[in-house]
Amino acid sequence: MKIRRRFASGGAITRLLDFLKSRFLPAPPDDDAADALQKVAHDKEALVGQIAERDQKITRLQREITDKTERLGRLAKEMGELKAKGLGKIFR
Repeated sequence: MKIRRRFASGGAITRLLDFLKSRFLPAPPDDDAADALQKVAHDKEALVGQIAERDQKITRLQREITDKTERLGRLAKEMGELKAKGLGKIFR
């Protein structure tokens, strides 16, 4: 009896139909599909451009890190040489 009352009210059926409509939307017409495809292609081009810019920035930052690391290595070597000569006392 309870099941009949539940379905007789129509609320469950309406909720089920609303759920099915939200899950299984019809395919867009051809015009909408063409527009959607064009939009996706445009978005892809924009993303490819952003990725290229990001890659260039990463490459530049890697070069800067390498240069600074080499410079710090040279400075540490020079400090070691100065300390070995006895001039390191002035840098304390």
